[in-house]
Amino acid sequence: MTRLIPFFQPIYLSLIGIFLITIGCKQTEDSKVKEAANQYIQERIKLEKNGDTLQLKSVTEALLFRFIKLNHEYFKIVDAPVISEDLSTIRAGEVKIDGKKATCKMIGDDYYTIHLMKTGDSWKVHGENNEYMTAGKIVALRKKIADQIEFRKNKPVIYAVIKVVNLFFDGVRKYVKEGDISELESITTPDTRKMVQKFYAYAKQRSGEDVLAKEIEKYNLVIGDVTFENDQAEFKFSDEARTINLIKEDDYYKIAGLEGLKSSEVSQRMMADNYLDLLRAMKLVREPQYRLPEIN
Repeated sequence: MTRLIPFFQPIYLSLIGIFLITIGCKQTEDSKVKEAANQYIQERIKLEKNGDTLQLKSVTEALLFRFIKLNHEYFKIVDAPVISEDLSTIRAGEVKIDGKKATCKMIGDDYYTIHLMKTGDSWKVHGENNEYMTAGKIVALRKKIADQIEFRKNKPVIYAVIKVVNLFFDGVRKYVKEGDISELESITTPDTRKMVQKFYAYAKQRSGEDVLAKEIEKYNLVIGDVTFENDQAEFKFSDEARTINLIKEDDYYKIAGLEGLKSSEVSQRMMADNYLDLLRAMKLVREPQYRLPEIN
């Protein structure tokens, strides 16, 4: 029996050595993944603070890197506070490796997982929280940036149109309550003022002055978007089909019509057929689900 010990001992020691080498390699890969994940977070912090992307590219897959840069550009253009997780409190935690793929569960206040892929001897981040980058997402973000640049370019004139629309609402309201149309003189065309007067005369006859007076005292919010075409602009209510049409005269926009029609085209028959829509376009009633049922 003692003769067998020298024969099995080297094999036993070799198996231990192989096991230790295997464990050592796994630990090395784990540490590489953690190092890449931690560096990714640190480089993201540098980007947010001073726009530095020098080292971020080395630990980030190409599409994701491009998206992160574009996203940073987008928020600079928007120039608004960004609510996001405090990256400085996050660090690498548990690592799971499956061939050339790895997942690193980050330690922090919220759930945050980083996905990595092995390229050569190094690991690169290619996703977060089971979301991965695609060319389509890059295209969509580029469009958002282009739209935001266009919006900022048109921002002053958009606000000018919105201001005129709000003055129109206030002027119509004053006319309905007090019979004073003077506030509409500088912001509407003559045809529009005539149309407002004719329409309200019809509305009093159809719904009753008391009912309309009660309705316009209710809280009534209108928001919308502005589009332009040559010297014309359109204010479209958000989530509604109602529109207010404006025309540019001497560098100023004036209300020139409603519902896609010039004010001169709004006939008595059209007032009757489109009564509720015109009431809403002038902000004399709330949305259908909120307005008084007597108005119909």
